[in-house]
Amino acid sequence: MLKLATSFTTAFLVLFLYVYHRRKFEHMRITNALLQRDTFVSSGTLTAFALEALCYLVHAPPFVNVEFDVHFFDLQQSRWLPSVLSTDELFTLLMMFARFSLVVRTLRYASGVESAQTRGYSNMNNLNVTTAMALRMLYERFPFGLLTSLSVVLLPMFAFGMQMAERCAPA
Repeated sequence: MLKLATSFTTAFLVLFLYVYHRRKFEHMRITNALLQRDTFVSSGTLTAFALEALCYLVHAPPFVNVEFDVHFFDLQQSRWLPSVLSTDELFTLLMMFARFSLVVRTLRYASGVESAQTRGYSNMNNLNVTTAMALRMLYERFPFGLLTSLSVVLLPMFAFGMQMAERCAPA
């Protein structure tokens, strides 16, 4: 069930990524950043989409798990101690942070920065609409909701990373 949910989430995120790159291409066309004859393919936007989508489509290879030793320095014992890292855990951590970075991009749409009126206003006034600006707008409008949702998403990710790093460390 979890793998099915992950697959649907991945499909949604790749679909969103395509919409994001389409809108980026339209914005470049409106602001005359492209030649008149440029298309989605010839502008290089499709290539950027494909490379980024490949990064988000990476999953840990099924039934393949490689463990390798990593040494860390223990300050209490003043010596190097071994620990074991698993490729499944590393791929999971990589996927979580990569997908979170994609979810952060969706905040541009949640804040209303990507509406037609806002884009027209920003083009007329030479404003650069960025993800940081969208985060500031969301924080101004919904500070409690933004901080709560970011905490709910980031704390488990960092907790998993710390658990993975300290899993085999002796107490």
